[in-house]
Amino acid sequence: MKKLLIWISVTSFGLCVPSSFAVEKNITLGETLTLYFSEIFPYFTIDVNNVVVKYSGIGNRSGLRSALQKAIYYGMLPNSAVNLDPDKLMSDRAFSQLLRRDFGTRVTADESFLTIEDYERFMAPIRPSFSYRLLRLLNAPPEWNIDTAEIVSAKSQLTNADNYYLLGKIYSILQDNYLQGDDFKQADLIYGAAEGLVNELGDKYTKFFRPDASTDFKNSLDGNIVGIGVIIDVDAQWSLTITDIVRHSPAEKWGLAAGDKIIKVDGIVVSTLDGIIDDIGRLRGRAGTQVEVTVLSGKIQKTVAIVREIIHIEQVESEELKDSYRIIFWEVSFGSDILIRNALEWFFLSGKKRLILDLRNNPGGSMAETRSILDFFIDAGKPLVVLKYPKIDVTNYSIAPAMTDWNQYEIVILINGDTASAAEIIALGLREYFPRKVFIIGETSYGKGTVQELISFDDKSLLKYTIARWLSPLNRVSIDKIGIVPDKKVLFDRQYWRTQHIDTQLLAAETYQFTN
Repeated sequence: MKKLLIWISVTSFGLCVPSSFAVEKNITLGETLTLYFSEIFPYFTIDVNNVVVKYSGIGNRSGLRSALQKAIYYGMLPNSAVNLDPDKLMSDRAFSQLLRRDFGTRVTADESFLTIEDYERFMAPIRPSFSYRLLRLLNAPPEWNIDTAEIVSAKSQLTNADNYYLLGKIYSILQDNYLQGDDFKQADLIYGAAEGLVNELGDKYTKFFRPDASTDFKNSLDGNIVGIGVIIDVDAQWSLTITDIVRHSPAEKWGLAAGDKIIKVDGIVVSTLDGIIDDIGRLRGRAGTQVEVTVLSGKIQKTVAIVREIIHIEQVESEELKDSYRIIFWEVSFGSDILIRNALEWFFLSGKKRLILDLRNNPGGSMAETRSILDFFIDAGKPLVVLKYPKIDVTNYSIAPAMTDWNQYEIVILINGDTASAAEIIALGLREYFPRKVFIIGETSYGKGTVQELISFDDKSLLKYTIARWLSPLNRVSIDKIGIVPDKKVLFDRQYWRTQHIDTQLLAAETYQFTN
């Protein structure tokens, strides 16, 4: 009966498992890839004879070859001239890593070898909602491999030979004839050209990172940045005010405090909007390097030379209050879904009936983590977010039951002008699903309603570019450049915070009275 159930489950997706496969049988790499890619592309027919598979060791396995040809064509697999070794056994961990790469899905895996039963267990939660990334690949010409940036076809209008000729000709002229040609590095010219292409789009969220800058950016995605450890806010006069200090950070060691105003960075006065953006960047840098910071603390001005360090930002913090439980969510980084789930478990154990979800100063982050977090609140099969691509709208659905019946709790969400992107998706989604049980307090959020994708290149450089807009799950609302307007506007009183250490927005969240 168990074998029959798996036969029905898999064949419902157009895949035929040989009857000789027992559920407990270890399956090879070749068998796994045949099952996996055949299931992903069951209804897509292409002229596979036009796709030359570079992998060796495949032999006459027509099913595997056909599956690889489809995967290569749709950019799901790099076409590498290596021995695939299809007869080696596939491990649980390797298959789970493949699923995470393609779908952003975390599954529990160990070092044991994969069986048909394991395959079913891993695939079951994914099938109801194949990821936005896969659907995008299936509905757009595959011009590159998403993980390696290897060109697999040339269908883009930007591949016009005249455009490439002009760029190449300029590069050749500069290389051969420029007066100080021996002084520049060829890589810098290429990086500059890449930056020019990206900057011409006029999209502040689309950016090319040179190798050194990409390392810092990737660290920030993991909740680690290099800097002095201050959380800052921009006031009405476009000056930088420290609102909090990261514990055990260089800023804490050198005596900086919440409420201090940063007036100079490396001797340069903070005065205009453009200057502030530059100064924020100057506070960061390489670990071990020094930055000179001048602050105004009350009426006392002081200058300190601070050595930058790698700053680990706690993604999630929580605290039990008198009549409520507060979860402070700083950033939607990789692994934050697990931290949020743990914090919610502590909330249940506290016995409190009010959850305060503090999303202030949360800049957003990973879409995969966002979907996982919304899964904790929204039942399986219901929409979480709608992604609007140029030619297709893709709805992401919950793939797991909610952790509890949230209608028995009160949820107050705190937002401000630095609540952005993924944090806005969470806030808006919860308000739409629980209009009588979710109340938003604070200030209008940032208003970032677009989604970006990352491509890493062999030299460690990185391209971050916009691929879609996101819409709320039920009302299909875009808040891009608008933000989420809170149900109750409450300003953060900085003077009150400095003198009495009372958070006016948090106080409003604790005392708000829900009406039945």
